[in-house]
Amino acid sequence: MPGPDAAAGRLAFPLPEMKIYRVCMGRLILIILGVLIAFMVISLVISALHFLFWIAIVAVILLGVLRLGGAMRRHSHR
Repeated sequence: MPGPDAAAGRLAFPLPEMKIYRVCMGRLILIILGVLIAFMVISLVISALHFLFWIAIVAVILLGVLRLGGAMRRHSHR
């Protein structure tokens, strides 16, 4: 049952403004936290892939040096 403020376009018993503010701000904070966590996880994955890439580069270089060293050693003994 609307009160005297119904003519002005307001309901008689609206939600308190602070409750509406808390609900909206709570959702906004959760969305921001979700985006931040997603960004952190994506950054962590990219960082791990970058680290593995450099480990692979070092391994390929070491493997090449060891093979060249072994081939040169075998060649010098003949």
